[in-house]
Amino acid sequence: MLRALQMSADEGKARWAAALRRAHQHAVRAMARYSSMVLVEGWLEYQGQLEEWCRAFFVLTIGGGLQCFAREPDDVTEAEAIETIALEAIVRATRSKGMDFYDWCFDVETAGREYIRVRPGSELELQRWLSTINVYAAAARSFPATPVTPNAGPSGRHQWNEHAEPSVWCDSRNGSFGVGT
Repeated sequence: MLRALQMSADEGKARWAAALRRAHQHAVRAMARYSSMVLVEGWLEYQGQLEEWCRAFFVLTIGGGLQCFAREPDDVTEAEAIETIALEAIVRATRSKGMDFYDWCFDVETAGREYIRVRPGSELELQRWLSTINVYAAAARSFPATPVTPNAGPSGRHQWNEHAEPSVWCDSRNGSFGVGT
C-alpha cells in the first residue's frame, strides 16, 4: 500500500515537473517576443559629430532601447547596431529649439547628459517618435530590476534543472529577461 502511494506521488511529481517545464518554456518564449517588440522604427537623420546630417534606420525596442543601423535590419535581434542607447538611460526626448524646431528635429537626452539630435521626415513622425520614446523610457525608469544570473550551459542556452527551484526574472527597465535557479 505504501509503495502504491509512493508511486502515485512520484508520478504526480513527474507530471507536475513536466507541466512546469512546459509553462516555463512558454513564459521564456513570450518574454523574448516582448523584449524584442518593435515600438517604433523608421529612417531618420541624425546630427553627426561634425554637425553634418547622416541618414540611418532607427528602432526602439523594449529590450534593445534606441538603436541606430546603417541599413534596415531583417531581424533587429540579430543585427549589429551602430549605436545603442538603453531605454532606461533615456531621460527624455524633446523638440529641438531654434531653427531646428522648424525642421521637426528632436533631442534624446541620456542620464549621462549626452544628447543625440534626430530629424524625422514629417511632423507626424516627430510626434510619434517623441511620444513613444517618452512613454516607454519613463516606464523603464519607474520599475527597478531584480536581476538574477541565468543558469546557462556551455551553449549559452538555459539548462533545465529538475531538482532546482526555477525562477524567471524580467528587467522592466529594459525588457531583458532570464531564467535562474
